[in-house]
Amino acid sequence: MTSPHRQWLASPLLHFIAAGGLLFGLALLLDVAGARSRFGASVAGAGASTRAGTRDASPGDGGREDAGFIRVERDALLAFVQARTRTQSVAETAAAFDAVPDAVRRDWLGRFVREEALVREARALGLDREDELVRRRLVQQMEFLVEGASGGAIEISQAELEAAYRARAEELREPATVRFAHVFVAPGDSPGEDPAAFERATRLRERLDRERIGFEEALAQGDRFLYDRIYVDRNLDEVRSHFGDGMAETLAGLPVEPRRWSGPHRSDHGWHLVLLTARRESRLPPLGEIESALRAELLREAQDRALERGVAAIVGKYRVAADEGLAVGFGHAEEDAAAAP
Repeated sequence: MTSPHRQWLASPLLHFIAAGGLLFGLALLLDVAGARSRFGASVAGAGASTRAGTRDASPGDGGREDAGFIRVERDALLAFVQARTRTQSVAETAAAFDAVPDAVRRDWLGRFVREEALVREARALGLDREDELVRRRLVQQMEFLVEGASGGAIEISQAELEAAYRARAEELREPATVRFAHVFVAPGDSPGEDPAAFERATRLRERLDRERIGFEEALAQGDRFLYDRIYVDRNLDEVRSHFGDGMAETLAGLPVEPRRWSGPHRSDHGWHLVLLTARRESRLPPLGEIESALRAELLREAQDRALERGVAAIVGKYRVAADEGLAVGFGHAEEDAAAAP
């Protein structure tokens, strides 16, 4: 046996197709024994046509379409197998399909015919018009086609990029961040400022400085806290959500002193001793740093606008009649969508 043949016999895809076909064949024997007799003539005719590839038509009718006849084209069958086995290469699927036994190929053929028959019956019953999932899928497919036709050639020029950078400066601005560790001292039962807890926190701060307790060592100090003990490059909104407005304002104004603890500082939870090691002020990054992300965002927005214009053009082909009271402002909304840049 040649090396390529050995490789195909060892291919996981080949095993998957064979196993899938055999399992489906077993299901047909146990569950759908009558299906083979009903589809026998169609499958036999389809088997001959899978190698040449033909369109749906009944035999001997000169190509006239017949809803009661299923003819399977090889390309369609291979696409069906590829979708079920989730492979990306059509060539690999075709080679593996041709390498399996005839019985396995017949089972895949029967599976294709079974699905095609059920889809046709569902359409005949109007299920594709009534089922919400089918409607959504059809809408998604049309949007995909419109998007590909209208948005595929969109490019963002350097001038557009620079204009968007200037216009969106505040959106693009990075917030101020702080890096700090804190030691928490829980308040006592007494209301108000709780001088006992304040005094305990003051003595603890003196010990932290005396023993030169550092950033990482803060984890073992003080009382248990609901959130983190160490905050690395967090913005003040995050600090505010954990500690409250007062603590966020305190951290925004504290001097950076990596070797000295400050406090006690009051938060919504109690008292805190803080070791502030770094603070970075808010800044607008240079265009070069964010050019790729900004270009991608502008491209996505342009594609969305192109999609909406394409959809509006399709909707514009239809005349719309609505019950009284439902169409208020509808015409204006469609005109606005069509006029969007």
